[in-house]
Amino acid sequence: MKNWMYILMTLVMVSGFDVFAEETKTLDSGWIDVTREVAANPADAGGWVKDETGKVFRSSDGNFIKIQHATFGVFKVDLPGAKVFRIDGDKDVLQDGSSLLQRDAGQTLVIKLKDYKFKVQFTEKIEGMKSIPGIKGM
Repeated sequence: MKNWMYILMTLVMVSGFDVFAEETKTLDSGWIDVTREVAANPADAGGWVKDETGKVFRSSDGNFIKIQHATFGVFKVDLPGAKVFRIDGDKDVLQDGSSLLQRDAGQTLVIKLKDYKFKVQFTEKIEGMKSIPGIKGM
């Protein structure tokens, strides 16, 4: 019986280390998942369509966010610089004429581009959102 107990404890410990290793890999990449909701639409369409598989990540310093949309692609937002880039492979392509609007005390960001518009909501306040103009709270 003691041997079974030692084997069980060893398996639990090893499983715990695997979970910790996976979490470390996520943090090593520099992007932290802060997804609450991702919604988007073409710029000339009204309203927002929620992307069930969409994701929002913030950089470890909170100055950048990365948006992954199933249809429109991957975008990186420089919050202090108020610039939006579309990620095409290894290149970051600046999106001219972009505008950013903060809502809900830094937990929602509305992004308007020439072709698309996004409304992304975060699970936490993001440091870089302080530099974005808009509605600070309701």
